[in-house]
Amino acid sequence: MTDDAAWPLAQHVCRTRYADLPASAIEAARRDVLDTFGCMLGGSRSPGIDELCLVIGRWGGLEESRVLLRGCACRRRKPHC
Repeated sequence: MTDDAAWPLAQHVCRTRYADLPASAIEAARRDVLDTFGCMLGGSRSPGIDELCLVIGRWGGLEESRVLLRGCACRRRKPHC
């Protein structure tokens, strides 16, 4: 066993099944995910987005994990972005 306070929480999360979640928690998570995507879409043409895409592009990582970069204007202009 470990003295890390996060350990009991991690164990609980690992043991929790989808069926164990209350319907209200599932509905709230769905709503929040849709809200997040809506905000991303709504702000996708805002000032500063191209600069943000450049910064994220320099961070690297797997191509499929960089969802924000797929529609960026800098992505269309500069293939290295």
